[in-house]
Amino acid sequence: MRIHIDAMHGRPPTPVPSVSDAGSRGRADARPWRLLTIVLSVMLVVGITQPADAGEMGGYMAEGVNIRTGPATWYTSIGLGYTSHAACIWNYVNGPEGYLWANHTNLTTGVGPGYSASVYIGVDTPSQYYDTA
Repeated sequence: MRIHIDAMHGRPPTPVPSVSDAGSRGRADARPWRLLTIVLSVMLVVGITQPADAGEMGGYMAEGVNIRTGPATWYTSIGLGYTSHAACIWNYVNGPEGYLWANHTNLTTGVGPGYSASVYIGVDTPSQYYDTA
C-alpha cells in the first residue's frame, strides 16, 4: 500500500490502494453487483415474456380507427387500426364524453397501449389471426 501525502493542504496522509491491493478485494466487492445484475436481468426477461393472455384478442371493425393516448376524441392519435390488424384488449373504460373505450395494443403495428372507441374494436378468437393447427 502506498501513502499519499497532501503536503499542500497540511492534511494527514491518506492510504491509497495500489493495483496489487485490488486483487481479491476487487472481486469480493463486485459480487453483490453481479448478483443484483443477474436478478434484475431475470426480472426483465420474465416481465417481457409474460403471456399475452392477460388481455383478450380482438380486431378492428372499421378501417383507419384512431388509437389515442386517452379515452376521448380530444386526445392525440398515436396510430391507426385496420380490419386486417390484430389487437390485444386490456380493459374498457368510460370516457368523459359518455362512451366506452377499449384500452388496447395494436399487435400488428406495435402501437399502444392506447384507446379506441369500443364500437370500432371487438373481441374475437385467436384463430382468426394465428394459425392454431
